[in-house]
Amino acid sequence: MREPRLAAICILSFPLLTLPPLAAHARDVDCNGYRYGMKIRDVVTLDINNEKSPACEIPNNSRAWSQIKKWCNDDEFCTFRAHVVRRNGNRYIIDRIIGSVNWGD
Repeated sequence: MREPRLAAICILSFPLLTLPPLAAHARDVDCNGYRYGMKIRDVVTLDINNEKSPACEIPNNSRAWSQIKKWCNDDEFCTFRAHVVRRNGNRYIIDRIIGSVNWGD
């Protein structure tokens, strides 16, 4: 009698295990690369011509846009950790810079 009950519980719970998560949570991402300034946003990536290269996009109306110069050197090479608002493919749209990158995490 235990086996049929156990089988019924497993079969009934299977659809619950295969459902996707209800909501995606914002997270932090490490941004590393050259800064490319545009009219309405800045993009930090290692290769602007490669669409598969990960990129951090900073809209000019965000708090991160005013902070970015602190995290870039004279050659416009930037490294920082940022908070992601949303993701579009390999592009991360960020709203604020959290701090430095902890290499080895």
